[in-house]
Amino acid sequence: MDECFLIDDETFDSILLPTVSTTGGTICMISTPGEKNWFYDQVLAAKSDTPHYSYYQFTADDNPLLDPVMRDYVVKHKDNPTIQREYYCSFIDNTGSVFRPKKTIDASWLNDPDILKNSWFVLGYDPARKGKDRAAYACAMVHSGKVFIFRSGFIPEHLKDRWETQVPYIDEIRKTYPFHTVMDVT
Repeated sequence: MDECFLIDDETFDSILLPTVSTTGGTICMISTPGEKNWFYDQVLAAKSDTPHYSYYQFTADDNPLLDPVMRDYVVKHKDNPTIQREYYCSFIDNTGSVFRPKKTIDASWLNDPDILKNSWFVLGYDPARKGKDRAAYACAMVHSGKVFIFRSGFIPEHLKDRWETQVPYIDEIRKTYPFHTVMDVT
């Protein structure tokens, strides 16, 4: 998995772990550090020599291919939180992040007509109708070149097995916001 810090706790706990536990597979996690979420917990476990974990870290100081001008800039700005995250593998708090856990998102901007008029809304939907997979959706707004995920979740288990029960559920979400695009992401 790449950019693990962007994957929310619920996805890791309810989708990734059960999948690997039933297949006996391995999870290879590659990521720039981000906010302190489940990925942060996994890194701490790996750093503490927990069995079945391996941890490898490479910083700007370890990269022989980093342009010398860029290296000078990075070293000069080493205290900057973004430089710490991107070049020195430091986890950060949830400040200034585009993607935030759904529990911290303030959706009051949905009542601002100027924002609504100048934004693009997308509803992503994965029907997941087979086996123990879970049907999921995510609502995103693109505004001023940034993507804000303001609602996400799973389709209730009793609705997921049949297309004719999932479509009305997704349609109710679609009616709630001014979506320009609805995508099936299967």
